[in-house]
Amino acid sequence: MTCFGQTGAVSDRRLLMLSVVLYSLLSVSSCREEKTPIADAEPQENLAVPNQEGWNSIVRATRKGRVEAVVRYGHMLRYSDQETIFFDQGIFVYFYNAQGKAASRLTAEAGEMNEGAKWVKAIGNVVVQSDTGITVYTEELLYDQKRELILSQSEVKITTAKGDTLFGQGLESDPQMIHYRILKPRARAHTGLNLENQERPTARAAGDSAAEIKPDSAGTGQS
Repeated sequence: MTCFGQTGAVSDRRLLMLSVVLYSLLSVSSCREEKTPIADAEPQENLAVPNQEGWNSIVRATRKGRVEAVVRYGHMLRYSDQETIFFDQGIFVYFYNAQGKAASRLTAEAGEMNEGAKWVKAIGNVVVQSDTGITVYTEELLYDQKRELILSQSEVKITTAKGDTLFGQGLESDPQMIHYRILKPRARAHTGLNLENQERPTARAAGDSAAEIKPDSAGTGQS
């Protein structure tokens, strides 16, 4: 009777140990199954990818066959779902007069062009130099091709051929900087122009705005 009891106790211990081992294996297996493999993880939302890129080329803005502006860029991005073209490595814009001569030049760190609305925007350290001796410094400027106007709502500084330096906010001008107006003039250095008598630039009629913007790989036609 004593031997039978000892054998039964040993068997019970073995069964207990076997149960513990099986429970441990099942726990490890369960933990492994709860981990989601990286390959099966839900993908993140795809970032917008441009369908067209360009480097060191130009885009021309024309009206009835006449070139009005040429944009030279370092890098261009175009997206299929947007009309706006983005330039992120500097731009040079040449504005042409009726005689086909580049009468003013613009430089900026970046820019945008909207082919449908017919405008070009310059962004960051914008400088416009005209053959009339006018130079404009600002942070953001828009060329409205339909109205043939250069527009800005940012702080502006203008230097003239007479040695004047004008400060203010907002600007309206023709692309050649022949007639311009500071919207909110604030200060003037040296003797010079009477801000009250500056001629307001005149926009063309809306009916004469059927302009075309065409990509081109030709030269800039710099003067």
